[in-house]
Amino acid sequence: MDGETRVIMEDRTRTIQNPSHELFLEMIRTLPLEPEYSSICLYADGIPYPKDNVKDSRKDYLKECRDRKIIPYTHLNFDYDDNRGVFPTQIQDIIQTSDHENIISDIIAGGRYHALEFENGFKKFIKIILPQSLEAGYNLERGEIWLTTMRLTGYNEGTYADTDIIFENKYGNRNYLKLRMGKHISPEDEHTVERWFAQLPSKCPRPFHGLPLFTGLVK
Repeated sequence: MDGETRVIMEDRTRTIQNPSHELFLEMIRTLPLEPEYSSICLYADGIPYPKDNVKDSRKDYLKECRDRKIIPYTHLNFDYDDNRGVFPTQIQDIIQTSDHENIISDIIAGGRYHALEFENGFKKFIKIILPQSLEAGYNLERGEIWLTTMRLTGYNEGTYADTDIIFENKYGNRNYLKLRMGKHISPEDEHTVERWFAQLPSKCPRPFHGLPLFTGLVK
């Protein structure tokens, strides 16, 4: 049924469908391994961006933002500086909209930025930024957390996700929490992560009807 928490198991991927915001918070606060990389985005009052294919979506979005004193189409990006131990601020371009003059008026009038995105600096984010953001009415919206990484050479040289967690709330009209287990994680850490992920739905349950959660997952 729509709105129920469901868990899908496929090879080395585990997906929790329709997780609550409380489950997102439980996940991010109780990670069993320190991330090697993280990118986490929060939306003011959990308001999603308008959908192009939905009638009056943009109109309703602008009204709701202005009623709540949220500056529409604004996105602040914070990329953690390891050397300085701070989150420098970079203002991203406003999402494409023909309503530039009115958006500028909204910025001048003041209010909360719609989206805040934090890259790396996970410990400081959890300890300082997240509590402040929640108190100000921001909700976790989407994120990507790399628990282990892999290094490639040659044409695709670089560092990539190996074992990672990705989640989306209303972004793109999807709602899920996904664990993708890689090949560069130790057996001990793999067991720890799988047990932790398997227990998440029971910490913040929603009504569920169907097969038992995570049957046969934990070794």
